[in-house]
Amino acid sequence: MSVSSLHISSSALNAFGVGMMTTANAIANVNTDGFLPQRAVYGEMRGGGVRLESVVQEGRGARPDRVQTAAERRAFTDAPSGTELTREIPEMMTTQRSFEVNAVAVRTADEMLGTLLDMKA
Repeated sequence: MSVSSLHISSSALNAFGVGMMTTANAIANVNTDGFLPQRAVYGEMRGGGVRLESVVQEGRGARPDRVQTAAERRAFTDAPSGTELTREIPEMMTTQRSFEVNAVAVRTADEMLGTLLDMKA
């Protein structure tokens, strides 16, 4: 592993960390009337790695191209939450595993660099 592998894994840790917070927010608001969950969208970085492309609003009446007006938000506040636990829980598990894999890669690269520096000294 090299310094570039540290960069690749650390970028993935950042992206998946935001994804985990996004999913956790949706789960925490499962009983909030009118709540519309958001979804993290990931992309590939040039040279490798994962980046967070965007966080998009989902659910009924969600329009990612513009901000909702106060009247539009009030129209949905009486509706139940748009969070579906059957979708959010597997999403969180996938994001958690992706985060863990990249954390192991960072630890391994750190150990390898430490060994290399010890050999040089």
